[in-house]
Amino acid sequence: MTLRGAATDGQTEVLVGGQSVLLYSTNGVDWLPTTGGHNENAITYHSVVWGGGKWVCFGQDTGSGTFLLLSTDGKEWTQSYLKDTLLNG
Repeated sequence: MTLRGAATDGQTEVLVGGQSVLLYSTNGVDWLPTTGGHNENAITYHSVVWGGGKWVCFGQDTGSGTFLLLSTDGKEWTQSYLKDTLLNG
């Protein structure tokens, strides 16, 4: 497992990485899988940030677009696909 990013809102921590790693923790010890945001292919999540009461995460699978995920709690995510758009920072 390759971790690529982490963020916290002061209560919940979120880790992202390769092989569709998108985990959250409320105590920094026990890490749980999130819901939503995954598809049938492994996604490499590049970054996650928190601000303004929302979480934002993005990554790519083997296609030519970017998966953009949004969450209000860091646990449940909604996924959008930006075709022909590649983000890397």
